[in-house]
Amino acid sequence: MFIREGTERKLDRNRMENFYYAAIYDIIPEPVSYTHKIATLKKLRAKIIRLNGTFHQKTMLDTEEYDKTLGETPSLHHIIKSRKRQTSRTIKRIRDEHDRIHSTSTGIIQAFKMHYNDKFKSIQIDVTKAQQILNCELRTIPVGSNEALEAPITLSEIRSAIDKGKSHKAPGKDGIGLEFYKSEWETIKTDLLQIFNSMYIDGTILENQLKGIIVCIPKHVNPVTFADYRPLTLMNTDYKILTRIIVARLRQVLADMIHPHQYCGIPGKTVFDAVADVRDAIAQAEILQKPLCILSIDFSAAFDKISHEYLYMVLEAHGISASF
Repeated sequence: MFIREGTERKLDRNRMENFYYAAIYDIIPEPVSYTHKIATLKKLRAKIIRLNGTFHQKTMLDTEEYDKTLGETPSLHHIIKSRKRQTSRTIKRIRDEHDRIHSTSTGIIQAFKMHYNDKFKSIQIDVTKAQQILNCELRTIPVGSNEALEAPITLSEIRSAIDKGKSHKAPGKDGIGLEFYKSEWETIKTDLLQIFNSMYIDGTILENQLKGIIVCIPKHVNPVTFADYRPLTLMNTDYKILTRIIVARLRQVLADMIHPHQYCGIPGKTVFDAVADVRDAIAQAEILQKPLCILSIDFSAAFDKISHEYLYMVLEAHGISASF
C-alpha cells in the first residue's frame, strides 16, 4: 500500500509538472497583453518552484546535520551534494574472488548475490563438540525469569520500542517508516498489540517480514572489491520494533548470565570499565614486579561467523527457554 501510494504521488507530480510547462508554452504565443502574459508566467513559475520544493524535501533527509540549519529549505548546494552521494554510491564495476571484473548491471548484481549467498549461508557445527564446550557450569538465569521473558507484550513495551527508534531512517521492503508508527499511534495501537503478540507468542511471522534489502555503502573512494563495501541490511520497521522489545527483556537477565568481566551490552557498564581493569592490572604487575602478558584479539567480521544453532545452544545452557 505504501509503495503504491509513493508511486502514485510520483506520477501525480510528473503529470502536474508537465501540465505547468505545457501551460507556459501555450501562454507565450497567445495574443494577450504583455502585462497579463508576465503575470501568468510568474504564477506558473511559482507553482513549479513550489512543486519541486516539496519534491526536494527528501534531499534534506540525506543531508548531514552539520550541513543544514533548523527549518532550512533545500537549496542548489544540497541537491548537488545529494546527487554526488548518489553517484558515489553507484557501483560501476566489481572484482570477484576469482579476479574477474564485472561492469554490466546484470554481472554486478549476480556477483554480489553469489558473494552474499556464500557469506551469509548457514554455518554447520559439530553438535557434540559444542555441547562439550558448553558443559562448563555456565551461569543460569534465576528461577521464574522465563515467565517474564515469555509474557505477552504490552502496549508500554511497544511504545517504548517505537520511541527508541531513530527518525528519518530508510524503511525496509514494505516501505513503512518509523514516522508512521509514531504519528498514527492512537489509531493503530490496539491492532499493533494484537499483531506483535501474534508474532511473539504464536510465531506467526510472514516470510516478507523476515526479508531485508542489502545496501552496499563504499568505505572509500574508488571501491573495487567486495571488501571495499559495507553491507547494511534494511529491515522492516515492525520487525525492528519486535527486536527492540526482545532485547529490552533479555537485558534484564544479562547480568545473571554473563561473567562480571564482560562489559559490552551490560547495563551500567561501558568499555571504559574494561580499560580501567587493564590499567589497574598493569599497575599491580609493576608494583609487585610480576610478569604480565596482555593479549588483544580482534575477530574480523565476527558476527558473520557465528552459527545461529550454536547461539541457541548457548542461550539454552544459560537457562533461557526454547520458546523465547
